[in-house]
Amino acid sequence: PTITPVVNLTATAAPTPTATPLRPTQAPVEINCIESGDHTDIQNVLQGKGDVAVLCRNSTFLLTDTIRFTAPEQQIFTEGLPEDDSRALLVVSSPDLDTAVDGESHDHVQLKNVEIDGGRVEFGFGNGGLMEFGGTSNGQIIEYVRAYEPRGWSILVLNEGHDRLCNGPIARNNHFGPGGNAKYVIADGISLACRNSIIENNLIVDVSDGGIVIFQAPGSVIRNNVIRAENRIMFYGIAMGDYGPFDGDFTGTIVSNNTIDAAGSLIRHGINMGPYNGCIPNSETAERSRGAVVRDNTLTGSHMGFGYMVSGVENWVVIGNIDLSTTEPFLNGGDCFEEPVSDPGGFQYNANLAQGELQSEFKTATFTFATDHWPLNITANMGCFESLIGQQLLEEIRVGAHADPWIAIEESPNGRKLEKCLDEFDPPIQEQAGPDVQVGIEICEPRCLEVTLINLSESHQTDLTDAFFQVDNFRSECVGMPSMIEPLGAVTCRISDYLSSGFQVINWYGVGKAPGTGGWGIELPDDRF
Repeated sequence: PTITPVVNLTATAAPTPTATPLRPTQAPVEINCIESGDHTDIQNVLQGKGDVAVLCRNSTFLLTDTIRFTAPEQQIFTEGLPEDDSRALLVVSSPDLDTAVDGESHDHVQLKNVEIDGGRVEFGFGNGGLMEFGGTSNGQIIEYVRAYEPRGWSILVLNEGHDRLCNGPIARNNHFGPGGNAKYVIADGISLACRNSIIENNLIVDVSDGGIVIFQAPGSVIRNNVIRAENRIMFYGIAMGDYGPFDGDFTGTIVSNNTIDAAGSLIRHGINMGPYNGCIPNSETAERSRGAVVRDNTLTGSHMGFGYMVSGVENWVVIGNIDLSTTEPFLNGGDCFEEPVSDPGGFQYNANLAQGELQSEFKTATFTFATDHWPLNITANMGCFESLIGQQLLEEIRVGAHADPWIAIEESPNGRKLEKCLDEFDPPIQEQAGPDVQVGIEICEPRCLEVTLINLSESHQTDLTDAFFQVDNFRSECVGMPSMIEPLGAVTCRISDYLSSGFQVINWYGVGKAPGTGGWGIELPDDRF
């Protein structure tokens, strides 16, 4: 592409980090380590400035409340600073706990050389970050931490704080993941919004949202990290798509020498840049992110979606990056306001929404949302749900007694474990692609949907043997649906199970051309229930 450079890069040497520098390492003071216990055994030590909680090797702490730093320069680490499995283990051990460690708004606190089990496998999903740092603070350090399975939205949160005063945290040499699940409640590896941060040398594996999500974080350096999808679908390797909280200001933010590896599972976006990496109406594309440098990164692996994506930026530099990945073909195609969507590629940008210096490999592209191309087909496992939430509640949901069935499930005693009862499936693919089928859905009495299927072919039958419908991921029988539609024929059937008031999505599979998937959104009025 021909793009006028608006940023002058006269030097390519690695930048001098603007984060608060590390203080000189002091000779350790002899402190007795804390044996296994619970959060109080650690919390009781953290009373004043500079207090240090030294945890014994191979110790385990069962947490029923958050460990909170309470003053500047406090530290938590394992005795001897091991980097292996002998690190002290902190385990989220209560269904009421999401955040294991909170260091917000205390200068120069350090969490080092520990392991954290976020408790999602045991207690299901929750809220908040597994580690919450940042706030109104300077120079915090999180290093050599192994952390996984957060119940909430991120493993490590570095938030901007009141008046966006968080400055200079360092997160390095950590191993994060897995975290979240694409089936229900996804999670980041690192969520970064602090100015002048250093995020380096981290390994982030199988986090289902973004490996590193950069909320502008002006002046930050994100370098030498490896982000890999092995067994879980990831939305983003590195995400630079959010416009807040700094109104798109990435000035001085440098993303360099990172590796995004779609080794065993799909990464929908390798590195996305700008707020419009989807199908957005032109009338809603006024915002521009600005000021970042993205250079010398590498994409690899055989399951990459879109690679380097740029849309909605100015004064932006993308140079020296490499794409060694193989793109995952679309499961579904599509268009964006009648413009055909581009196949995924390594270097793609929206020519109307990108100004800056982009390397020569970039090609113009039309984007839509990645979930449209690589949908995750989910169905509720009824036997599992009956065991999880009970037959009575499941029956109430089937007959529409709850306005939002998923909220009703979440609020049940075991509802936070519901992702265990969601199964992935491959849509039925007919041996020979059948003719086009037109699908129409109308509300009927007393509480049902009437589905009309019309075979548009003049010469071929439509096989409905494997066809089925889902209402918000609950498989629902369409009563009266035959196994075949004659040429130019029309049939009707009725759905009444798992309908509720409000907006719902009805999907169908195995109807017409392979793979024959489709969807319809409909809003049912309250007076039907």
